[in-house]
Amino acid sequence: MSYVRHVFLLVIFSVGLLAGLQAPGFVDQYAKRIDAHAIEARESFKGFQKIADLQFGGDVEALIAKHSVDNDETFRAEAKPIKNGFERLQRFERESSIMRNIDIWQRVKHLVLAGDRETITETYKNFSPVIVLDKQSAICGISVAAGLYLLFVIVFLFGAQPGRKKGNKSEISTNARREAFQKKYFGKK
Repeated sequence: MSYVRHVFLLVIFSVGLLAGLQAPGFVDQYAKRIDAHAIEARESFKGFQKIADLQFGGDVEALIAKHSVDNDETFRAEAKPIKNGFERLQRFERESSIMRNIDIWQRVKHLVLAGDRETITETYKNFSPVIVLDKQSAICGISVAAGLYLLFVIVFLFGAQPGRKKGNKSEISTNARREAFQKKYFGKK
């Protein structure tokens, strides 16, 4: 492997390590932001919840339905903000519950696949990079770094090279490099 490739792979490993060390911090900041939004939504909705508790046995949907069919235009207009506030409260409470009850890998997976996009963007814009050297961060950092490193090693050693044809010198040197790599790191001949 040439010196440039070796340095490039070290840089890739370092970037992967730093990114992996940041992931748990980002997830933690996202979870705290979700909790803060849930508290704020709960506080904002408290008055409507009290009315639903007193008038409809706690059934917010019944409160919304009552407002939406009322003869008074003001009450009908209130139905939509009550519904929006209730949906927002449910959204943040559901997300908060999910983020509290799973481990770091499931949190990262949830964040990538099903996290609240608005809050992810908000967290990204206000992200404060920190390097926390705890077990989760170390494992995540090493995992990301090793994954990126292996991906690029595979690309450099086994990837297609422009202008390569079967049986020519380039193919033979690629096979020789592959065999040397396998011998050096795996003891294979």
